[in-house]
Amino acid sequence: MLAAAVAAFAALAVLAGRADLVELGLSPSATVTDVTVGLAFAAAAALSPVPTPQRLLAASVGVAWLAASLLPVRPLHQALLVAVLVCFPAGRPSRRLGWLVLALAVPLAFGWYGQPVVAALLLVAGLTGSRATSSRAGRWFTPTASGVVAAVLLASWVVSRRAPDVFDARLSLLAYEAALAGVAVGHLLAARSVAVAGARQVEGALARTIALTEAGHLAALAPLLAEALRDPDLRVHPWDAVRSAYLGPDGTSVSPDGPGRLLVLDGAAPVALVQARRDALADPAVRDAVRDAVRLAAAQQRLQAEQEHELAELLAARRRLMEATDRQRESVTARLRHEVLPALDAALGRLPAASTAAAGDPSAADDPLAVVRAQLAAASAEVIGLVEGIPPEPLGDGRLAAALRTLADRSLTPVSVQVAPDARADTVTETAAYYVCAEAITNAVKHAQATAIQVAVTRADGGLAVTVSDDGCGGADASGSGLRGLADRVAAADGQLAVVSPPGGGTTVSARLPVSRSAARA
Repeated sequence: MLAAAVAAFAALAVLAGRADLVELGLSPSATVTDVTVGLAFAAAAALSPVPTPQRLLAASVGVAWLAASLLPVRPLHQALLVAVLVCFPAGRPSRRLGWLVLALAVPLAFGWYGQPVVAALLLVAGLTGSRATSSRAGRWFTPTASGVVAAVLLASWVVSRRAPDVFDARLSLLAYEAALAGVAVGHLLAARSVAVAGARQVEGALARTIALTEAGHLAALAPLLAEALRDPDLRVHPWDAVRSAYLGPDGTSVSPDGPGRLLVLDGAAPVALVQARRDALADPAVRDAVRDAVRLAAAQQRLQAEQEHELAELLAARRRLMEATDRQRESVTARLRHEVLPALDAALGRLPAASTAAAGDPSAADDPLAVVRAQLAAASAEVIGLVEGIPPEPLGDGRLAAALRTLADRSLTPVSVQVAPDARADTVTETAAYYVCAEAITNAVKHAQATAIQVAVTRADGGLAVTVSDDGCGGADASGSGLRGLADRVAAADGQLAVVSPPGGGTTVSARLPVSRSAARA
């Protein structure tokens, strides 16, 4: 299509040049100048990194200028020049006044206005256009270009009216052609400046994305790029989501790069595809800025996903380790309760009781049987102390209530236990809840000088809410080894632990523990 457009324009330039030489009788130099103006606008249209509508308007000025050598359409290029100025750089008016100016330019195409009105309309068009760009050169292009062309037209009109004897039509035409050629060159330079400013806006959008969001995800970057490029339809797709649409017949990937599409690579691997208007990504500087922005956002998204995966693996490993430790502890506890303690009690029962006489005899302390009895009783008490804080049986499916009441019965300080009927959970959750209560009760008895302890377990927010409070001296250190280990256990069960212990105000230990779906349905 581009080759056909170039060929058509070249043919039009040749025909216009021939008409200037043969039919209009212009000199070769005047013919070259005339054709150069049309080619200048063609070059501006081809090389300016602006949206396609604006490039078509610029090209149409060149076409109308050359066609005027063949057809009676001389004023048409002026009407199109007004459109170029009003619509720069996006190819459409940026204000409502621009649409009014375009409507007023329609009669101009038919030669209904005199040169003063044409000059005035050009000035208004220049002041109306290029208001929406952040480029200084882009903002000054339209008023400067319209001012130069309007000045040439007004000067030619004034001289032709006031001093017709000194008026030189050829010199006036040459000045007008020079002004038009300057507009074409200015269009190209201003468009380049606008493109660079757009690239900086894209870079700024990336900086804002990284600064204002926790991660520069592609989803967060897309609207900022759309705003910077003034393309509300711009989309950024992860490559995995669109890969299948770009597979060749043999199953190999086909590059989607092209007008309106930009494939972003991280190294040699595709990571994202940007889809926008054809003209939004036409400028190489803008494409590079967009590519860098999307690549960085995709890399950041990938790194965050990797970190989240590693964190999940660490949490799962901690939970598995905690569960394995609990199983090992429960196994040892079961053996101590069901094998060692009964054996000690049986051995103690088989020993004959010390005689009454021996009991009052000081030498009875050296009685071997008395020593054995004392040693067996001490061993039994030590085993009981070891298993005291361990659940009496594997928990889960509502067995937590009985385990807590057993724990309360063994406490030297009165403990009240309230467990809601629906406070049922899986083994991991109920075990974590048990150890929260056991550790809190132990701390209250040993360190807080509490006289009363309350334990409450309820269902809340789909999980278990465990609260242990006492009336002790308070001031518990949440960073101590016991509470810190308890916090780790709760975290391994995906829960949260809170400790409130003002000095002299007692201590409250609270835990929120999630309940698995299977337990929640039970």
